[in-house]
Amino acid sequence: MNSKQLRNVEWSILICTIILISIGLFALYSASKESELEDLKKQAIWVAVSIPVLIITMIIDYRLIAKFSIVFYVGSIILLIAVLLTSAVNGATSWFSIGPVSIQPGEFAKLAVILFLANIMSKMSKNEINKPLKLLMIIGISAIPVILIAMQPDYGTAMAYVTATVVMLYVAGIKKRY
Repeated sequence: MNSKQLRNVEWSILICTIILISIGLFALYSASKESELEDLKKQAIWVAVSIPVLIITMIIDYRLIAKFSIVFYVGSIILLIAVLLTSAVNGATSWFSIGPVSIQPGEFAKLAVILFLANIMSKMSKNEINKPLKLLMIIGISAIPVILIAMQPDYGTAMAYVTATVVMLYVAGIKKRY
């Protein structure tokens, strides 16, 4: 990591993230003492996995990530379809269980959809975003994972997609009539 990259790091966000992770782990520790700290161990593993991902993401140029956003989007759609074929747990097919680890593709897909939408919207002018066909394309890109997640059913995650899309459209300059 060179000095230019270090200057561009939002240190306040990084420090707040570390503080929140610490508070969360402490709360989980005190809440899971009687269950032999199983939940704490799982969360600590996720923290240990996510720190290298955070560092790699900081090092990689955002334009490269944007360039591959279509790959992330298509991959997440494939995972959302695949999770529908798993056995239901508590009435929902939202998780892949790989040994002791459970992964929810809907959470990874949130990032992929936001990256892909941001990449597409950044290439459009305010006038283009307000054209009905472009708007339908943006809504369609977001609707595919929303429908797949609603089929699991996981309505809370589906609503997070809708909210993210609406906020992104607002920030991009969509007209109020829409």
